[in-house]
Amino acid sequence: MRPMTSRLLALAVLLALSAPLRAETTLDDLLNAAEMGHNRTVMDGVRRGMDVNSSDEAGVSLLMRAAREGNLELTDFLLRNGANVRARTSWGDSAMSLAGQKGHTAVIRRLIEGGSEVNQPGWSALLYAAMEGHLDTVKLLLEKGANPDSRAPSQLTPLMIASRNGHIKVVRALLAAKADPNAKNDRGDTALKWALDSQNTDIGELLRAAGAR
Repeated sequence: MRPMTSRLLALAVLLALSAPLRAETTLDDLLNAAEMGHNRTVMDGVRRGMDVNSSDEAGVSLLMRAAREGNLELTDFLLRNGANVRARTSWGDSAMSLAGQKGHTAVIRRLIEGGSEVNQPGWSALLYAAMEGHLDTVKLLLEKGANPDSRAPSQLTPLMIASRNGHIKVVRALLAAKADPNAKNDRGDTALKWALDSQNTDIGELLRAAGAR
C-alpha cells in the first residue's frame, strides 16, 4: 500500500473513532448499554446531552441498571452527573434495593454516599439482602443505620425472611443489631415459626436463645 493511501486510511479511522454518537442512537440503545456494562457508550451519551435519568416505561433507570449489575464505575459516573438516587420503578424498587437484592456491597456504599435512603419504605435493600443471604451487604446496611426491624408491605421483617431461607449468619447479624425475635407479620407469623416450618432447627434454637417464643 502506498504511504499516502496508508495515511488517508489512518485519518479515516481516527475520524470515525472521534465522531459524535450516531444520529440513530436511541434511548433503548442507552438503556441496553447500561444493562450490558458498555460504560463508554453510556458515558458518551450523557456527556453529549442524553438524559442521565433516562428510564424505560417501568421506570428502570440507567442508575438502577448499573446498580443491579454491580457496575461501580458506571454508578459513580451517573451519580456525579446528577442521577436521581431516590427514583423508584413502577413496582417500588430503587437503585439501592436492586443492588441489595444482588449483594453489591460496594455499589450500595456509593449509593449511600450519593444520598440514597438507607431506610426505604416497602422492599428495602436490607430486606432483599436478608432474603438472599448477602451477609456483607446486611452488615454494611446495619452499620449505616438500617432498621433491623424494617417492614415489607406484608409486615415481613428481615429476621423472618432470613430465618425462613436458612441464612443463619444473617440471623446472627440481625439479632446482634437488636432485631425483635417476636415481631409478627400480617398473618401473625414470627421468625421462629418460619424457621421451624422450613426445618431450620439451628436457627430456631438461635432465636429461642434470643428470647423468641
